[in-house]
Amino acid sequence: MTGYSVDELVHKALEEKASEIIYKPFEIDKVLSLISFYDKAPV
Repeated sequence: MTGYSVDELVHKALEEKASEIIYKPFEIDKVLSLISFYDKAPV
């Protein structure tokens, strides 16, 4: 258990330029879809 709320962690991740937020429990299809999408994204 962490001392941070989910909202704080999401806010911090977005400040750090996160492009996606994945909540637990996550769906493996969603994760695989994101990997495929970003693997094809231009750098």
